[in-house]
Amino acid sequence: MQKLFLYLNTIRHLKPVQIRYRIYYALRKKIRKITGYKLKEKTFNGKITKAKLIPGIVNPVSYLGNNEFEFLNQKHSFKRKINWDFDGFGKLWTYNLNYFEYLHQDKFEKEEGVNLIYNFINSFRNNSTGKEPFPTSLRINNWIKFLLQNNIEDQKIIDNLYTQAYILYDNLEYHLMGNHLLENGFSLLYAGIYFDDSKLISKGEEVLLVQLEEQILDDGAHFELSPMYHQLMFYRLLDVLNLALNSKYQNQSILDLLRQKAGLMYSWLENITFSNGDIPLFNDSSPDIAPSTGELLNYAKILNVVDNSKQLGESGYRKFKSGRFELILDIGKIGPDYIPGHGHNDMFSFILYIDNNPVIVDTGTTVYGGNFERRYLERSTASHNSVQVEDYEQAEIWSDFRVARRSYPKVVLEKENKLIVEYLHFSKKYKHRREFYIEENKIEIEDIISPILKSVSHFHFDDKINPVLTGDKIDFEYGTIEFTNGEAQITDYYLSKGFNKRAKSIKAIVSFVTLLKTIITLTK
Repeated sequence: MQKLFLYLNTIRHLKPVQIRYRIYYALRKKIRKITGYKLKEKTFNGKITKAKLIPGIVNPVSYLGNNEFEFLNQKHSFKRKINWDFDGFGKLWTYNLNYFEYLHQDKFEKEEGVNLIYNFINSFRNNSTGKEPFPTSLRINNWIKFLLQNNIEDQKIIDNLYTQAYILYDNLEYHLMGNHLLENGFSLLYAGIYFDDSKLISKGEEVLLVQLEEQILDDGAHFELSPMYHQLMFYRLLDVLNLALNSKYQNQSILDLLRQKAGLMYSWLENITFSNGDIPLFNDSSPDIAPSTGELLNYAKILNVVDNSKQLGESGYRKFKSGRFELILDIGKIGPDYIPGHGHNDMFSFILYIDNNPVIVDTGTTVYGGNFERRYLERSTASHNSVQVEDYEQAEIWSDFRVARRSYPKVVLEKENKLIVEYLHFSKKYKHRREFYIEENKIEIEDIISPILKSVSHFHFDDKINPVLTGDKIDFEYGTIEFTNGEAQITDYYLSKGFNKRAKSIKAIVSFVTLLKTIITLTK
């Protein structure tokens, strides 16, 4: 019964289109299996678009030569033949293998790229992971960029690429929505422009018209509320804009839409990024996955994208800069109701930088699948700088990407140096009210839990910070943290340094009942 309620409380948030497509794709798969369906590869008989792309962003090195790859801090060498369906490190690693982003790493040889593409094509029929719509979307764009930049017109490659575009057309991820469907739309438009194919262009435009309006919020954030995914979606948008502006593509309304949304995303990314270039690792975010904010903003400027200069708002993030510190708060919901799979229990959490250095941080993300215990821990309330009330979680996370019941935040008061927020737990068992007061070199936080329940507030320090607890006071390199009405302890935790990469660090846990006052004071 418990599992049934989890399913029901998850499904009730889905859009009807997601349910329809889950049923449709499941039935189609069974029918094709029964009828012995075989993929028909296409031949492209037209003329490809010749476009001189503006140089974009150089990707990090992930192909090491001689069939050796490194993704997500895990390295593997294929001795004789590349297994494009390799499952030794989980699906995300295999996805990265099939993305072909390494075609754009620094000083990548044209001949090496062509050899890898041919290797992929020769294994295409048996590569089930590679034909999934998400890696197909990214690979289409990466191949086209590589072919255009190197003036390659190889019929075998072009035919396979054309086949992939129509496989994608036939498998759009309406059952998932979110960044997956947005990636599909970008890729269809990209392929449509390259092949001058009106069917692909029309479907790509149809998807983007709807999804860009929904997924890019009024303040410019990508609606899944992960700064890392925002960077990735912004990157893809800029690449599509690059090709559209440097080809014969003439749909002015779509060009205007791409420019407008790029300007909004530019503004949000600039606002959310710390002065030293770091992004806050809220929700599913991890270092070294997406291009940096600096790289993206420079790329946008080259494409003449104009910053729309919006303040942080609808996304539920707020930033305070005062004296020597920067403070970013998460006062938003876990994510879109119908796709909260990249959200964490981090409501009312905060990240603090002092003198451009991380001090109190988010623990980040190191895994997606294959280790649910760690995945659950990293998404839990206790892994964020917020308050856990007894053993309640802010939202009912029960699978790698599934959420059943969830709580919703409310802004009670918002002023220049004062913010009061609260949420009623989805069980209605308690209410958490958190108040922030900002001064030049001081931050005061007041937590109020009602009714009277035992609670724990968490403070995660960066691994370069060495906090020392004395009574109810913590001394650290830049100042002190004092607690009133709470009992503090120091313990260890693991901080994400990237996927599959962690460092041991220190956190403070403060037990209290009903009321806790926290004062962070910077030394002068």
